[in-house]
Amino acid sequence: MIFNEQVYDKKTFWLSLWGIVVVSALMKATGGTGFVAVAFFALLAMLKGDVKMMLYGLIVSNCALLGNSWFFPKNVVFALSHRLLMVLLGVCLAAKVFGSRSFRVLSPFALILPYILYMILPSIGGWSPGVSIMKIVLFFLVFVAYIGSAKMALMSRKMEIREFRGMIVASIAFFVFGSVVLFAFPGIGYMAPEEVLNDPRFVQDIAAGTMVSLYKGMTWHSQTLGPLMSMFCLFLLGDMLFNVRRQDKLYLLMIMICPVLVYRTSSRTAMAVLICGIAVLLFMFQSSRRVWIIWKSKVMSISVTIAIPLVIILFTIPSVRDGAVKFALKYSSNVGSSAHLELKEVISTRQGLMDEALYNWRKKPIIGNGFQVSEIMQYEKRESIKDYLSAPIEKGVWVTAILEEGGVIGLILFCLFWIPAVLALWSSGYCATSSLLLSFVVMNMAEFTMFSMSGTGGFIWAVIFLMAILEGKQKEQDALPLW
Repeated sequence: MIFNEQVYDKKTFWLSLWGIVVVSALMKATGGTGFVAVAFFALLAMLKGDVKMMLYGLIVSNCALLGNSWFFPKNVVFALSHRLLMVLLGVCLAAKVFGSRSFRVLSPFALILPYILYMILPSIGGWSPGVSIMKIVLFFLVFVAYIGSAKMALMSRKMEIREFRGMIVASIAFFVFGSVVLFAFPGIGYMAPEEVLNDPRFVQDIAAGTMVSLYKGMTWHSQTLGPLMSMFCLFLLGDMLFNVRRQDKLYLLMIMICPVLVYRTSSRTAMAVLICGIAVLLFMFQSSRRVWIIWKSKVMSISVTIAIPLVIILFTIPSVRDGAVKFALKYSSNVGSSAHLELKEVISTRQGLMDEALYNWRKKPIIGNGFQVSEIMQYEKRESIKDYLSAPIEKGVWVTAILEEGGVIGLILFCLFWIPAVLALWSSGYCATSSLLLSFVVMNMAEFTMFSMSGTGGFIWAVIFLMAILEGKQKEQDALPLW
């Protein structure tokens, strides 16, 4: 049997999966307006104190947010209702965040607040104060909603960990297996030509001739599928290593599929994050005191058995080696020997964004130019709330992006968040959560999406907090007596 009742509740898994399908059908029939029912469901569950249903509502809302637009159409009603849901949850759960007991797995995340509060200062005198303040408020409220939801889950004695895991695994399975199925339906699984030509994120790739794959699978965009699959794979592996502590067939199947989907998207960043994330997880796993020696030995023997043949194949078969080089260079022409691979070639697609960010940083090196805005925004007229809510930007490497936005002070405050947070989570035994947060920071070395709460960044933050809940609940179980 592929389903293990000791790991997750089978009934909850199927009910959660069918729930996502029903929401998809409802949104498809209404052009996206049906999402209002999901928002109402989540808010009602929160008001009634039903933690499990509230968390399920949040999971489904994020699935709808980043789901393939063929299955989850997105209109103005959807955009407004999704943001309103997160804002209301943030406002209502603020008391849970600031007025209740603290949890060691959640406390490190509060270190981001000094950075967010500081960013108000450069934003007031920045390129677009209105947009920056709006984005700061949105990030703050969504972040508070996530922390508040996690606190409610950790305080709840009624929410059983197998049922909660069943909801999470069902949502991951929806994206993983859905993306595999859509290989057979290129009209749905691939981005349409008009989507590519109208997307500013592809301008540099088109000009450089580096477009390889536009496969988006079950997500709404090709640049979303790779990062999500990478984080899903690390989530499943971390949960299996530190919490489940046994082999699970469904987990292993999805862990094997995720790298294939990452490769299919040609996302070098997602693949690098996946490889580095696995290495970090295995390192933390070996140093962890939460798992038995027997389980450690078994995992390492399996890892070595898999890794050695892969390395031998990579370095001894020229076609495989050159294929890896082509993937790293992000184009499919004949690149010749792998000896030609240089770091500057790998980072070349982000060089323009880095140079522009550093140029703008030099204008205000101490405090920066404002939160999540670009220079061109200061010349744009905004006459309605929609103009402020819909102000997408593309940022490159997070180091240069934060220097541009918050100056040297902003960079220091941001580093004072993620470095202590990763170390605190690791030292407290929350290794999977720590590795996910570190992987998220590394992922932002290519595209700075960490503060995009209505996009990929918001979904990945949700994944991190879901892992925090699982690890918090698991440590509670470990502390219980065996008799």
